[in-house]
Amino acid sequence: MIEISDRQIIKNPMPKRITIESHLSLEELLTRYRQASDPVERSHYQIIWLLASGKSPKEVAQVTGYSRQWIYELVWGYNRIGPESLGDGRRNNQGAEPLLNDTQQALPSKSGVKMNIAWV
Repeated sequence: MIEISDRQIIKNPMPKRITIESHLSLEELLTRYRQASDPVERSHYQIIWLLASGKSPKEVAQVTGYSRQWIYELVWGYNRIGPESLGDGRRNNQGAEPLLNDTQQALPSKSGVKMNIAWV
């Protein structure tokens, strides 16, 4: 139960059923779930497949161990972007540009010890 104000109380702010956009067929979701080699991607496809199969968010949360809030976040991305939103996006993140260029990194430090600065 969430209290919004003194007069308005929402007992269940999350819907019991979720609509999944038909970016992929139920069969294609199942195939991608079973063939995914990345564990995060596999879990994401499992969640979308279970919801598209008619399972409730509560049931999917119990089966997968993900919170209902995270399931709603996952569905939000899938419905708006499609399958590209699924999986671990961190693996494609190259990180920020180094603060020092190659020349600056090659310069000796004042202490005479070369420091390898990979992160700040």
